[in-house]
Amino acid sequence: MSETTFSTVVKWATSLAWDDLPETTRMAALHTIGNSLGLGVAGTNTETVSIILKTLETHGTFADEERTLPVLGRAARLDPVSACLVHGTAMHVEDFDDTHLSTVLHPGAPIVPVALSVAVLNGRSGRDFATAVAAGVEIASRVGLSLGSSHFDRGWHLTSTAGRIGGALAGGLLAGLSQDDLARVVAMALKTLAGHTEQLGSMAKPLHPGKAAADMLRLVQMAGDGMLSDVDPRAADDGVGAEFAGTLSWATVADGLGSGWELDANAFKPYACGIVSHPIIDVGRQLRHDGLTVDDLASVTIRVNHTVPAVMGVKEPKDGTQSKFSAYHCFAAGLLEGDGGLAEFSTELANRPDSIAARRKVTLVVDDAMLKQSCRAAIVLSDGTEREIVIENATGSIANPMTTADLERKFLALTRPYLAEPEAAWRRILTLPETDGLQPVVSLVSGSHALLSSREPAPTY
Repeated sequence: MSETTFSTVVKWATSLAWDDLPETTRMAALHTIGNSLGLGVAGTNTETVSIILKTLETHGTFADEERTLPVLGRAARLDPVSACLVHGTAMHVEDFDDTHLSTVLHPGAPIVPVALSVAVLNGRSGRDFATAVAAGVEIASRVGLSLGSSHFDRGWHLTSTAGRIGGALAGGLLAGLSQDDLARVVAMALKTLAGHTEQLGSMAKPLHPGKAAADMLRLVQMAGDGMLSDVDPRAADDGVGAEFAGTLSWATVADGLGSGWELDANAFKPYACGIVSHPIIDVGRQLRHDGLTVDDLASVTIRVNHTVPAVMGVKEPKDGTQSKFSAYHCFAAGLLEGDGGLAEFSTELANRPDSIAARRKVTLVVDDAMLKQSCRAAIVLSDGTEREIVIENATGSIANPMTTADLERKFLALTRPYLAEPEAAWRRILTLPETDGLQPVVSLVSGSHALLSSREPAPTY
């Protein structure tokens, strides 16, 4: 690996134009932005983000000054770094965000807030904004692939680690940094990686992308003001690879740039939980569709990829947040409610007797012949009858994706309680490449178009 390879990645990013993206990739970028903004609107009204907003307000970061930004879904303004913290957390808090399944990276939450803040402050066009997001997601996904499964298996949260690289890149592009300064920002991002999956099921977990977005905006600002950092790709390879249990090769990241797009493999969740449990929800839904109830089941043995118990192994969730990391609860949600939306991951359902009974019917068996989007369930009914359900590609996976119409329905469901014109907001997002500035979109998803003020209590899901 040589510095030239690292420079190739930076040069590619700085020269990327919207028209260079294939049509499917352009739509993937707009879907990523729309899905993230919708989640940001809803997420700012959750308990977790309301606590952050209260803390920021108490310590004086709310303001009406010129260089502040409106908060998605709220009638409030924040300084840009605080806005990144809030928006990154909000886009991830419900575990309903986009997922690059090969790496289990959620790129929207750490990247879109940085790009949004820089683009608004610098008066960049919707096309510039969408292009920078596309570049950030592409490189973050490739960094995740290069780091490999050992990085994830050791507990590093790729949304925070690889996501930082994408956020730094997108923000630096929109700030108009030179190639040298952009390279320094990426190098600094590599040396500030953090975020561990030990925090799954807690309020700290969605802070990972929020903190990543805020940190990366600050790095971009400092680079613009002259902050220097050694650009040493070799040290980045060796240091990051050893420290974070992976092998980061810029040659791998650069391979095929512009001819193949990892952005096209960024999937969108129909269910508000860890994506590797989506096939398990599909199993529960299928049994419900067939007219079966908890009492009809003697046992359910589900063969899954090893990431399922590693990420979704909570057997007895005590509240809605923990239930999002319980494959057992995911089965119960599909069986009892026939869905996996926000309502299915409430504290009420987590503690309902029939949900507890359904969870206790389930046994997980690790079988790495199963892909992350698949599972095989062996069901024994109470009368001794046996049946099998095989989910090859879960709902929402790349092979069984949410359509533009599906994503619009999701966006509207997320934003209707908080926005006056959610339909107009969605239309504006899909036409970002034709928009001179971002103010028309921003005004529709925040500020005067928000129905709630920052003072009102957050709803509970």
